[in-house]
Amino acid sequence: MMNRRRLLSRVNAFALATMFIAVPHCARAQQTLPEGTLGWWYYTTGTSPDGYAADPVTACKKTAQNHMGTPLIAMRPHSNSSSILDCKYKHFLRAGGEQWFGMTIFNCKPGYFSRAPGMCVKRDEAPPP
Repeated sequence: MMNRRRLLSRVNAFALATMFIAVPHCARAQQTLPEGTLGWWYYTTGTSPDGYAADPVTACKKTAQNHMGTPLIAMRPHSNSSSILDCKYKHFLRAGGEQWFGMTIFNCKPGYFSRAPGMCVKRDEAPPP
C-alpha cells in the first residue's frame, strides 16, 4: 500500500511539473496568492532576500538565471515530495554541462502548512514557539 502511495505521489508531482512546463505563460486572472501562501522559493544571489514565485516554472527559471545565468532546461519531482521540484540548467562553463543544480520548494506563511502543491492550510493548533 505504501509503495502504491509513493508511486501515485511521484506520478502526481511529475504530472504537475510537466503541466507547468507545457502550458505557455500567460497572464493569470488571480494576481495575489491564496491566503497563507508565500509561493515557490527560488535561489537569489545569497545577499538578496529569499524570492518567491507564484508557480514552480517561474521559480526554477529564476533559480537558473540567478545561479548560473542560464535558461531552465527541465524540471522533475524531488524524492517523494510534490512540494519540491528539481531544476535542470547548464553550468555557465561549458565543461559543467547540464545538471540538476537547483530546486524550488513550495512554502507557506507561519501558522500554515502545505496540503498539496500550491495550497496552504491554516493550522488548528498554535505553532510551537
